[in-house]
Amino acid sequence: MSNNFLIKKIGVQSEISLVLVPAALDSMTAYDLLERILSLANGKPTKIIINLEDVEYISSTGIEMLYRLQRELFDQHVSVLVTNVPEKIFNLLEKVGVTTLLDITDSLEQAVEQLTA
Repeated sequence: MSNNFLIKKIGVQSEISLVLVPAALDSMTAYDLLERILSLANGKPTKIIINLEDVEYISSTGIEMLYRLQRELFDQHVSVLVTNVPEKIFNLLEKVGVTTLLDITDSLEQAVEQLTA
């Protein structure tokens, strides 16, 4: 099943992949997100920004996938940042203790700056 993830390259030499997540990151979309991002990384060092600005709902599976991506791709020298997390979603991530495990930035500009520094 393919979901409406928009993936585009940004940066001077398109070294950063930006993934825009649709309204829900649940059990239906989370595994698709995992698969698409793992194929982006494809075993080579790269940089990925996951933009959650449109997310209105995240399930425990969605939270698990964000953490799993961060953990698995770190070992492959892939930088993963989560950005533009809506306050309601951030509060949930904070409540379950995931904010200390994920690399989160407030804005796309901060994410790009951090990845290109």
